[in-house]
Amino acid sequence: MTLQDFKNDLEQALLSKVRFELLEFHYLGYKHGHGYIAYRIKGYVYVFVYDGREDRLILRKSNSHSVYPSETMEEVFAQNGLSVASILTILQ
Repeated sequence: MTLQDFKNDLEQALLSKVRFELLEFHYLGYKHGHGYIAYRIKGYVYVFVYDGREDRLILRKSNSHSVYPSETMEEVFAQNGLSVASILTILQ
């Protein structure tokens, strides 16, 4: 699964559960699949950072209702691989 596939699966799963806004999507397919996805969900900015070389996904969360998230976002979740199921409970 690529980061693009993960993004599509995540958005499909979120559509029926919570309102979200895609803020940014950057994917470097030629560089081990590195990339990041940023969403605004329930007043928080969530950023998924994927390291394709290590196959590691990290989820970071901003302070509530911040227009521009600070540099020190809280890391709320990390996993190996791109699995949507384990992330859905955090975002709801």
